[in-house]
Amino acid sequence: MIQVKRLTLKVRGPTLVLVFLLNLNYLMLSLLMVILIILNLLITLARLSHLVKRTLLDMQMLLMLIGQICFLNINL
Repeated sequence: MIQVKRLTLKVRGPTLVLVFLLNLNYLMLSLLMVILIILNLLITLARLSHLVKRTLLDMQMLLMLIGQICFLNINL
């Protein structure tokens, strides 16, 4: 059984997004992995300028962090 722990707190903008991300399920986690694979392909295949490459790397790190949070949340 997978139990999702819900956070009850006064939410504002970013906190609401964080609570939403913490409650993602396996489907969203697999979708994040697909997005990560696409980002990896973009980074390795495209000859991008340093600014665009840096932005893609930042997006990849953010998605990896979100994925790890979701994975830990599912395993708890």
